[in-house]
Amino acid sequence: KGLEREAVILVDLDEKPDLSTTYIGASRAVLFLAVVGSDALLELLKRGPVKSAEGDGGEDANTNFRQTIKDTS
Repeated sequence: KGLEREAVILVDLDEKPDLSTTYIGASRAVLFLAVVGSDALLELLKRGPVKSAEGDGGEDANTNFRQTIKDTS
């Protein structure tokens, strides 16, 4: 769709982050994704996965996404 970027810094300080909008922002990153947010956001990202259409490879992508989350607090 042309909305991808090499690097994305996703900031969400809401104590009740929305999985859908978080996924949309995070999925724009091609090479580097930095996430700044509350503990609730970290837990939301760890919990995953985002539901995806069958056969689109989304489950593998979501698994890889969750495995690379690091808590730097």
